[in-house]
This record gives sequence, C-alpha cells and structure tokens, in this order.
Amino acid sequence: MFRLFYNDHKDQLFGYLLRKSGNYHLAADIMQESFTRYLERYNEKEHNPALLFTIGRNLLLDQIRKTRSDVVYEEEKHGSVVDQESIYQVQEEVRQDLMPCSNWTTKNGIFSPC
Repeated sequence: MFRLFYNDHKDQLFGYLLRKSGNYHLAADIMQESFTRYLERYNEKEHNPALLFTIGRNLLLDQIRKTRSDVVYEEEKHGSVVDQESIYQVQEEVRQDLMPCSNWTTKNGIFSPC
C-alpha cells in the first residue's frame, strides 16, 4: 500500500522540492526524509498527498532557515570590513557608466539623446 503511494507521488514531490530549492541533492534528501517521516507518523491512516507535501515544504523551510543562520554566523565570525576606497571605486564606476545617460532628454515619455 505505501509502495504504491510512494511510486505515485515521489516524482511530483521531488519536482516540487527541486523547483523550490533549486538544488538537486537537497531536494532528493528532503524527499527521502519527507517519506520517512510520513511513514513513521501517518502510516496507519489513509494516505494523504497534501500532508506529504506539507511535510516536505516544512523540512525545506527548516533547511533554508538553518542555512541562512549559518551564513550570518560566518559573516559575524570573520567580520565584514568594507573600506572607504572600495566604496569610492564602486561609486566612481557607476558614475562613469551613467554619465552618457545624463545628456538624454525625455520627449513624449521616450528617452532620446540631446
């Protein structure tokens, strides 16, 4: 019974998780964990695909939260130092890129060179 449920929904769940995460291996891991948790907790009840997808979504969100907190921790650990010279260089590059556009005018809502 569960094997049939698994075969009917594994590709759909994997595709959903892959689209949400963008990571093939993460989607595969979460799909496996989703079916495992579903089987452990709800095997005796009628099979419910919506519940399976909810478990998968929640596991993915938990993983995303965990990953984000790890990234923040790494930045705090190593520090994020931006010097004034780097800021000035970026501002100057943007100014140089936008300078040719400063001579453009708007006529009837259309930009055109002067």
